[in-house]
Amino acid sequence: MNVDELQVRLDRLPIITIEAIPNYYTSWTAPEPTHEGWIYAADGRQVGAASYAQSPLADRVYVSDIEIVAGRQRQGYATAFLRYLAQVYGQPITPIHELFHASSFWNAARRLKPAGVIVTAQISVSDMPREAERWQHLTDEASDFSSAQFG
Repeated sequence: MNVDELQVRLDRLPIITIEAIPNYYTSWTAPEPTHEGWIYAADGRQVGAASYAQSPLADRVYVSDIEIVAGRQRQGYATAFLRYLAQVYGQPITPIHELFHASSFWNAARRLKPAGVIVTAQISVSDMPREAERWQHLTDEASDFSSAQFG
């Protein structure tokens, strides 16, 4: 599929809106929050939910869960959500622990790269602590700043 065909496919995705609540308290991407998001169709009905977080280094968005309600699956809502993330953050999307039943979805999503939706290889739950080491210096700096300001 060439870039023009991919763009036509993306342009035909359903229109969605996202409502997300940041969670700073249990975020493995601290100091960035994890977002619990709800996916709504153009008619205002909830069609899904997702959990995602931006890397504190602003170099990727992690997606730990996308769930589309029965009856709305295989209609492009999850792909529309990935497109939303790509447009809002402008960063590659990294799935966390792809489930076997979703492997065809993630493989198809990786073919959208020429159209600007970049999906990297997954990381496993056991990779998360090692991944978080990439931004540990930011947490240390924030703690040092807080101590200096309010200490």
